Amino acid sequence: MLQLSDFERVGWVPEVLDDQIFLARGVLTSNECAEILTELESYSEEDWSRSYVDGMREYSMRQFGRPMEELIEEGVFTLDTAWADKNITLQNIDLICRINETISALIESYPMLEFRGLGNAQRQYTGAELKLHTDGDSEPSVVYAVIFYLNDDYIDGQLYFPPVSFEVCCTYRQHLLFS
Repeated sequence: MLQLSDFERVGWVPEVLDDQIFLARGVLTSNECAEILTELESYSEEDWSRSYVDGMREYSMRQFGRPMEELIEEGVFTLDTAWADKNITLQNIDLICRINETISALIESYPMLEFRGLGNAQRQYTGAELKLHTDGDSEPSVVYAVIFYLNDDYIDGQLYFPPVSFEVCCTYRQHLLFS
């Protein structure tokens, strides 16, 4: 799939961590990270919770073609309360639009890849564990995940890629990780 030359074509020079794991350093400036963090701080707790439920409604329709409530009633679908206040969709950020354009250009040579755009932010709390999972578990069409770390004032945390026994320490502020 993606090759080093694809990244170079859009002006990113990543470190190839594995066959399909790329780390692009310096994609965001400190000011750009701060801009996104300021936007995130403007959302209320209600906004965070509502965003999760709205996102799951949209996912239910896209993935199953049916309303979330119907799927829950049938036992086909559940809402995970552990995620209820950890994800939000960013609104009206020109920076995200610019990054989306660059990623679209990055994959333009791969018509089998569909990019829906960045825009979801996730937060974790001290002591909260994010269970081992694969983004493609909930949606098999996911081939790559794009991850930004906006802050560096945390302790611990790592990304682990079991198929290749590869671990990435989460000290990559301002960098973009494709996996």
